[in-house]
Amino acid sequence: KGEMLAARYLADKGFAVLEYNWRSGHKEIDLIFLDGNFIRGVEVKCRIYPYMTSPLSNVGARKQSNLIKAMQKLLSKGWIVQDGKKFDLKNKEVIFDVITIVFNGDFYKLNYIQNAFTPNW
Repeated sequence: KGEMLAARYLADKGFAVLEYNWRSGHKEIDLIFLDGNFIRGVEVKCRIYPYMTSPLSNVGARKQSNLIKAMQKLLSKGWIVQDGKKFDLKNKEVIFDVITIVFNGDFYKLNYIQNAFTPNW
């Protein structure tokens, strides 16, 4: 549910969704969007109120490393096909964002953190 809310939020901002839950082995990128000349890898973290830890605290160094490695694998393909359309991934800058969502019954609070971390290629 959280990933679909996050995808809708980013689509409403005009970003084009390329992939949901893209996998490379056991490494996964929740959402991949095209934003002009940028590829946005988005990690979505959800919690139910009251929660013990911040959803953002689960995007530590190890998780970031796995996201970067998965993105490198995707970029090595050079392209991606979505809805029958081929998207060229060459010469695109990569940005990693995080969306946290805290659910409280039927309500939720979504927090979008752009450029949450920078890949150390």
